[in-house]
Amino acid sequence: MYYQYFGLNEAPFSSSKKNIEEAFITTKESELHQWSDAAIEDYLKSEGIKEENIYDIEYKYFIVPYVTCASAFLRYLESRDFLNEAQSEKLRKLYSKESDMYLLFEKINNLFSPELRAELVKEVDFPLSIKIYQLSKEMCS
Repeated sequence: MYYQYFGLNEAPFSSSKKNIEEAFITTKESELHQWSDAAIEDYLKSEGIKEENIYDIEYKYFIVPYVTCASAFLRYLESRDFLNEAQSEKLRKLYSKESDMYLLFEKINNLFSPELRAELVKEVDFPLSIKIYQLSKEMCS
């Protein structure tokens, strides 16, 4: 290991299974935010929204990729204000092994009353298959 190269007997960090899983989830969540920024900006530009106005409305949108880490995806939805922290935590316990995010999101979206459900606005292959959703008006206020 590299730490032995420097004359150390132990790694200068904790590498427990929990820490490794948390690092993986954080990395995947970061990737989701990057894909989200790119896909939503591209979508809004295609809808004729001027670049200077995108920042004011992009918070209303989020992406659902076909495949990613379920725990990272649920944390991403929490960061986009689609789920609150308690909902996200409960859903992570139930669905952390889910691999089809389209199916998982459908289950979650259907838990809300019809007026609170997110609405699909576009499907793109961005090079990965992504669905772009818009928060309901009630969720944005």
